[in-house]
Amino acid sequence: MNTLINIDLINCIETVIDRIQDNNISDFNELAYISVTSKSESYFRDKIAIELQKRYKDKVISREYVFRNETDDKSNKRYDLAIYDTNLSLPIKIIELKSWYVHDIRSSKVWNEVIYDLKKINELSIELDFEFVIIFTHVMDSYHDLHDGIIKYQSMVNADYKKRIQMKYPEDIDNYFNMRLTDINFEFKRIDTKLGKYRNRDIKNYIYVISKKN
Repeated sequence: MNTLINIDLINCIETVIDRIQDNNISDFNELAYISVTSKSESYFRDKIAIELQKRYKDKVISREYVFRNETDDKSNKRYDLAIYDTNLSLPIKIIELKSWYVHDIRSSKVWNEVIYDLKKINELSIELDFEFVIIFTHVMDSYHDLHDGIIKYQSMVNADYKKRIQMKYPEDIDNYFNMRLTDINFEFKRIDTKLGKYRNRDIKNYIYVISKKN
């Protein structure tokens, strides 16, 4: 399998984050707003796709990629990003994205989603190169100025704030992945973002990139 071994996804994401931060003004933080008002994976997917396409002009960066073959031409399984050589029948890399709140690490659902996506990728090819990008949003204050329809899952965010003495972020997220990556050939890298603010709340995002070990 021909793989794109020289792609620097970490640097690409860091460039995307820097550009988002450049869009901030004195009373508005774009990343904080995006993170707490809805799921952010599509927002990041699109910005990462644009940056990848700029960098790798000889490749096709496919968003919401669907693989078609002769035996299953009606397949509707989608992959967030596929890096594609047009002369090959399969992508050379798949990138899947997910976004969560930090309190979600108290359950197994985050890792279950990683395993689900990995199985989906392996259905294309077990040799396929891949990376997972997982965004965790940390709402660091507890205010009741907005209801669940504005800040998503506000009741859970506030409940997590009360339990903050029991949980430490991002350390507990690191531990979550370290425990699950012990016996498999994966590793993670964390990208911290600058503190932002939306509606009197401090917002911070931690971005994890999970990939095969070199």
